[in-house]
Amino acid sequence: MSIHYNVGEYWVEITDHGIKPSKEKHTPQLCVRFIVKGPPDREDPGDTQNPRHELCEPEYEREAYVAITQGTIKHNMPQEMLDGLGFVGTFTEFNENGSLVGQFVKMWCKHEPHFQTKEPREVWQVSRGGGGSIEKIETKEASRLDKLFGKHMPKAAVSAPETEAKTEQPASEQATPTGQALTSDDVPEGAKDDIPFNSAP
Repeated sequence: MSIHYNVGEYWVEITDHGIKPSKEKHTPQLCVRFIVKGPPDREDPGDTQNPRHELCEPEYEREAYVAITQGTIKHNMPQEMLDGLGFVGTFTEFNENGSLVGQFVKMWCKHEPHFQTKEPREVWQVSRGGGGSIEKIETKEASRLDKLFGKHMPKAAVSAPETEAKTEQPASEQATPTGQALTSDDVPEGAKDDIPFNSAP
């Protein structure tokens, strides 16, 4: 499948869902089929009951899926997909009742190389949100986290100090700017009391 949609978030309308085997290993996987409607409107994205989006023509049909294995269950991947779809029920109900058909949800499109051909392809997954302002914790709470876990955070690279020491020339060998008279500031500290000094004319 060639790439048509850019990376980003889209409102989609679900047309079908269920559990189907993968092509290669016949692993059971949650599958959601949908029509891509368009990116959420920046000013007012709406909601699942009244989605607002930019025009996206033509509206192609796409699929998102998650394998159901011990590994994916351990990392809550199927559960997160069902939760993002707003589905509550069993795998059997998801496979048979079609309760999500006609509903709108947000999906995220990304581009990844195909595991065999290495050609870039679209990969769709339930959107985890984004955009808008982040509800940040207070500074004191962030500071508390630094004290607890700061040592595990990546450190910024620090430039190595210069190791070459500059050799100072004796005061007698230090050059003065051409055409300028010698002043008391040009005499090394401690020698001013021993050297007779005549001001420039």
